[in-house]
Amino acid sequence: MLNIQEVLRLLKCFPNSFVNTNGDFIVSLKTQSYFILNNCSSLLELQCKVLNYLSRDATKAIPYSRESNNIQYRNSILKGINTFLGTSFTTEEMMKIYTKLGGGIKEDLTKRFIESNYDLSLLE
Repeated sequence: MLNIQEVLRLLKCFPNSFVNTNGDFIVSLKTQSYFILNNCSSLLELQCKVLNYLSRDATKAIPYSRESNNIQYRNSILKGINTFLGTSFTTEEMMKIYTKLGGGIKEDLTKRFIESNYDLSLLE
């Protein structure tokens, strides 16, 4: 079962995020970025969801009409991911992660990537 402390830590990494009554982790109402939280049974599953479902926002999201606001939003998501995972991914590295793992297209690879301490060579 997922530890409530991990959920609280996740919320702290993404300012203005919240969990709704359906158990969805909502990153931003503006972008409608979210993932289902209540079916995560472990920290590893939560880490997978963070990479699978937030890597796009960290690299490609365009929710605002002004590009400077889009850059600020993408950077805040990247910072939140890095803070939660204890990593220091660059935008370019996150783009590789999104391309290879985004949307949960390769769940086994996502788990191996996390368990390898984020060895980017696995994504080559």
